[in-house]
Amino acid sequence: MVLVVLRQDMSVTSFEEFHKSFLGKLQSPHFGDPPYSEPNKPSAATKELKKRGGYAIFTQEFLSSIYQILYEYCQLKDVQPHVNGSAKHANRKLAALWNEMKAVQAMKRSLEKSERNTLGLPLAEGRNRLRTALLDYESEIRRHQEYFNSLVNQAVRKPALGQVRWEPVLKLDKYSLPTLKKKAPDQWVYDRLDQILEREMQPLRISKMTRYRVMSALLESVGVKVKPITFKLHRRRSNDAENSVTKS
Repeated sequence: MVLVVLRQDMSVTSFEEFHKSFLGKLQSPHFGDPPYSEPNKPSAATKELKKRGGYAIFTQEFLSSIYQILYEYCQLKDVQPHVNGSAKHANRKLAALWNEMKAVQAMKRSLEKSERNTLGLPLAEGRNRLRTALLDYESEIRRHQEYFNSLVNQAVRKPALGQVRWEPVLKLDKYSLPTLKKKAPDQWVYDRLDQILEREMQPLRISKMTRYRVMSALLESVGVKVKPITFKLHRRRSNDAENSVTKS
């Protein structure tokens, strides 16, 4: 089975390429070492993985499951700008519809207020036609609001611009995160990789820093370069955020 990933540079990485690239990095005696390290000395990460039996984790089946996560991550990165673009286009339409709805509602209120002034005049039939026309127009605006809202990913919908009673059966995009912030896919993949590797490595007492080096190598194998220190800082920020929520 061959899967493909669209990277940020739009080139393609197959599972075989990913597998070969990652294992090549992992099995290097200098895995995780900076360029200026001693050339003939095994890295600390290499020694730790060998001593703790960490290499046994990275079976074909395990790497295939990791690859699926990286595949989804690259899809999220690829589709994110398109989701943003379509949302901006739809939201412009929705803003115009919102203004039109406000205008119709103002007309309805004005019609109701002026009713007492028409008592004794033969205008009831005409006013009823006008009231019905306004209600029909209001319904038409709501239909258009629902349609354009259905085109907007739930991550960026603006409730004030209308609601969607039924979500479309077929999703228009593959973006599944609750926010469209630029770094949302990065934070998602960091958390997923960290959780999975921690579950496998913690029983072997493999250090966090070695785990972060493995995460870096996994991402680099699909063309995304992230330094191990990035994961450490991300984990710290996540913990700080959780603690602040708990205290409040």
